[in-house]
Amino acid sequence: MYNIVLYDENDSFLEKLQQTLIGILGKMKCEYSIEKWSDPQTILGNIEVRNKSCNIIFLGIDSDSGQVFRTAEILNARDHDYILILVSTSCEQAVEGYKYGAYRWIVKNNLRSGVAEAIHSLDILIGGSRNEGEPLIRFKYLNNEDYDYISVRERDIIQLYKKNRRVIMTTPHGNYELLQYTLNYYKKLINNPNFIIASRSHLINLVHIEELRGDFFQLSDGQTICIGSEGRVKQQVKKEYLNYVDSCKKYNFAQKCFI
Repeated sequence: MYNIVLYDENDSFLEKLQQTLIGILGKMKCEYSIEKWSDPQTILGNIEVRNKSCNIIFLGIDSDSGQVFRTAEILNARDHDYILILVSTSCEQAVEGYKYGAYRWIVKNNLRSGVAEAIHSLDILIGGSRNEGEPLIRFKYLNNEDYDYISVRERDIIQLYKKNRRVIMTTPHGNYELLQYTLNYYKKLINNPNFIIASRSHLINLVHIEELRGDFFQLSDGQTICIGSEGRVKQQVKKEYLNYVDSCKKYNFAQKCFI
């Protein structure tokens, strides 16, 4: 259950932040509550009253950064597992924010991707998803010019692909630049037969293939991926995909038989 508090001096930004969170949490199909506060004098008092239910706090930084940092410091010192996420117009104060216990620093002009990454990465801490117990894979990725870790559910990985000597992982919540290992390395790390190397540059989750069109896969995020140039490789990839489709059909048929 996500119990979220939003604070910022700007009411229009608070509304934008709230709608962004509603969109992300709605897709995750989890339970949540959101409260918005714009008065810096009452934020600590309000959190004190609600300290048993509040677990995520977004603190927006506008004119008075000192007050926000003092608030973060007080909250961080309390005997409660608040997750603090600071939001501002730049990253210049991020180091100071992390010093006061911030879990993430989000830039306002990159709001949706920043919020999606933060919520997705702390999902396992909050236990907000209804799909608890699904396998999680821990990846190291580049976050604001530094490396951080993120735990991703297998079902949320759409594909990993190589581009310009980079390895990019795409998910419904955002894209992440991973360490420059081979796709075979990541295939072994994920260790799930639903992940196939469709070409030299793409490791694809079969769950996210919506259609096979000739030599191309249409993925759930709208991307079209070429299977490859070698006939033997194309044949093997198509065979694995069709076997997966066939197994899904058999599973769905079996489920209907028990209804």
